[in-house]
Amino acid sequence: FAFTSALGVFAVVGGILVTLAYGILVDPGGGLSVAIESIETLPMWPTSLSSAFGGSFGTICYLFAINFLTFPVINSMKTPSEYNGAVSKAVAGVWVVNVIFSILALGFYREQ
Repeated sequence: FAFTSALGVFAVVGGILVTLAYGILVDPGGGLSVAIESIETLPMWPTSLSSAFGGSFGTICYLFAINFLTFPVINSMKTPSEYNGAVSKAVAGVWVVNVIFSILALGFYREQ
């Protein structure tokens, strides 16, 4: 595990924890039950594609287009044939964390 990789993981996990703590304790406060209740009142579908994705292209690109930058990892793997499985597991893990985080953040901050 490289130092810079560990530093990046620490920064991302720290950001997630600070955001969740702020949502639980400060704004709106009230804990997870308040966040879950506020999610239930949100509209199910956006009114347009621009309202859904207008300001998030960079985030979407960072989260999913970054996969193309993982190809040099093959050169540093002990067993390059395990690349597909490793990347699939990494992407699936990141997807799960992002879905859970986005649902909680949506409950905390609604449409802000």
